Amino acid sequence: MAKTKTSPIDVVTEMDIAAEKLITGFLAEHRPQDGLLGEEGAASPAPAASAGSSTRSTAP
Repeated sequence: MAKTKTSPIDVVTEMDIAAEKLITGFLAEHRPQDGLLGEEGAASPAPAASAGSSTRSTAP
């Protein structure tokens, strides 16, 4: 267990964190115009709304 979120039984494992980093890294590289919101805490806002941009949510 790496940490907890909302309670002692809501755990975040090292694998959860690694998976989120892999997913958000891939999306940032291939869809830089999109914002990201990750279940384990990753977040980057989308630039000003433009055609083809969106916000992506990850929950590995």
